[in-house]
Amino acid sequence: MSSPLTKFSLKTLLLVLTLVALTVLLVVTRVELAEKTAQLKEYRDEMRYLDVEDETKIHAINIPGFGRKSWRWRIYLPPDRKFRLRVAYDDVPASGIPSNAPDLMMCELPPGESILTATVSNESGQWRLVLYSETDGNQNFDFATDVNGAKTDWLAKRGGCSVNVAGISSTVNAATDEPFVLVSYRDGLSPRPGVTATNPNPTDGVILWILEVDAQK
Repeated sequence: MSSPLTKFSLKTLLLVLTLVALTVLLVVTRVELAEKTAQLKEYRDEMRYLDVEDETKIHAINIPGFGRKSWRWRIYLPPDRKFRLRVAYDDVPASGIPSNAPDLMMCELPPGESILTATVSNESGQWRLVLYSETDGNQNFDFATDVNGAKTDWLAKRGGCSVNVAGISSTVNAATDEPFVLVSYRDGLSPRPGVTATNPNPTDGVILWILEVDAQK
């Protein structure tokens, strides 16, 4: 005949084993969930989906495969605010925007998610920047302007240029009160044939960024 102490010990043991099993199950489930979440994000990045983590911030992800002087992004902009594209061509630094960027406000971007394409092309000897925006397949704007930099001959080079593109591998985001640089395409250095190096000094380039209308430069 078993004693009350034995029964109590068996109950305690079963309770402890149950708690241990549940704890292990919880840990395994969390690990699997983290792995699945990371895998899902990787798939979304590969498919160039936009992951909006904070609806008060600007978000962008690059869509590759549009040519050496053509770039495309999925963009999210917070509602109830106005944003425009700005562009500069001279004294483009290795990071950030030119200190004396001219007030070249291009097109107003729609709130929410849209697709923006920017292309630099040569039309009859004149370099032009073409901007095209669409939302759900509907055109927001199709705008073209001359590249009015002090020098544009560098754009004809097949190499010797450096480029930084926002959201090149995954969604990036930033606060709205700072310039959000989409692309900085700059004349680079060619220390020897076939080798391109980034120019550390401000140089000729094409830099395109998003700026809230009421924000400072």
